[in-house]
Amino acid sequence: MHSEAHMPRRIELLSSCQPLIYSLLPPQDPVLFSGTLRSNLDPTGVHSEARVAAALGAAQLTAAVAAAGGLDASMAEAGDNLSVGQRQLFCLAR
Repeated sequence: MHSEAHMPRRIELLSSCQPLIYSLLPPQDPVLFSGTLRSNLDPTGVHSEARVAAALGAAQLTAAVAAAGGLDASMAEAGDNLSVGQRQLFCLAR
């Protein structure tokens, strides 16, 4: 049995972990922009081809990007040329 003296500390610890938990969840409303698939993954263009490919592999999007025509393929407005699940994974890969 826990005494009430320990309850505030426990609540404080749980609330301090909340931002971390939310940063680990994939976005439910993915935000994608018109342009290329590459520009959506690496908007600033600072990452190497290998690093972009690794992010795609980690998100299991390699086949979907290849089917779309590669990283230089066009991204429709709001990512409408991808499924909702693929859009979420795309944001996770970013």
